[in-house]
Amino acid sequence: MRITLTGGLYSVAHVTATVAAGYIFYGSQGPGKKGSALVGKEAIERTQWTYVGISCGLFALLVTYLFVPVPEMEDEQEKDVSTAENKVPWIGKPFRKQYFLFTAAATSYLWIGSAGSIAIFFMQYALEKEPCFSNRKAAQYKAIAGSFIAVARFASVLIMKKVKPRHLLLVSLILTVALLAAATGVRGPAGLYIIMAENFTKACISPIIDSLALRGLGKHTKKGASLLVICNSAMAVFAPIFGVIADKSSMRVATALPLTCAALTMGFAIVVNSVLASPIDALCNQSEGISSASKEEHDEKKSATVSDDSADTEQAASAAACETR
Repeated sequence: MRITLTGGLYSVAHVTATVAAGYIFYGSQGPGKKGSALVGKEAIERTQWTYVGISCGLFALLVTYLFVPVPEMEDEQEKDVSTAENKVPWIGKPFRKQYFLFTAAATSYLWIGSAGSIAIFFMQYALEKEPCFSNRKAAQYKAIAGSFIAVARFASVLIMKKVKPRHLLLVSLILTVALLAAATGVRGPAGLYIIMAENFTKACISPIIDSLALRGLGKHTKKGASLLVICNSAMAVFAPIFGVIADKSSMRVATALPLTCAALTMGFAIVVNSVLASPIDALCNQSEGISSASKEEHDEKKSATVSDDSADTEQAASAAACETR
């Protein structure tokens, strides 16, 4: 849930940046004027302070990280996997034998590549489906689609309190594949609105895949997380392929690429909900047990501290009374 919540905050920032970019880069374009990227003196005047502000914000964030203690996974949490060891085949295995992690990482690579391709080319997709749109109008529609992702991720956090993540993953992928298939087959403006709806159904997929991949890794958790971060490079591979297909045919035909990747990702969700359902549930229950145990241990330590403080206070009062006498 924490990964999904963080993704929701990222989506809010993405929407804000898209709206700002629409005004900064395309503010002077009127309705029905597609135009092109700003060039020359106008481009410098419009963008220089934007990038200066971003650079200052990143520098301030860097300085903050130097002084704020970033929490690390505790050794107890890394090693406390004994309760699920009998049900989870990859617990305690060396990193090279973490086959579930590698499968999840490959799935994440496919999914990020497909989802990223749609996000990167969304404005071109909108301009193809709605020729009357200006670049600024297309950017506004992209911001609306991004807001769907933000809302869906926050909603997913609440849903996962009642529904198992693996179930939510499967349902989300079924809906996403259905919408992508519809967008591939539909001509005209309807395809744009189908793609916007697809942003709502796909919001929680990547966070759930990543969180499931890290379950039960123990001391390999940091390596596994690094591997999942590398998967973001998929956009650099799939986006050019998507663009070539769109140039050769159309955006509608190019949507077949993310549709194929989403279908393969759904295969992973089916395996997680069938063959690996028992290990995944054991790990999720074990994780909840760790959280509860940690909370109880914290409460016990707090109570012990309060008792010690009270005893020290009583001893000090007794000593003061003796000196007075």
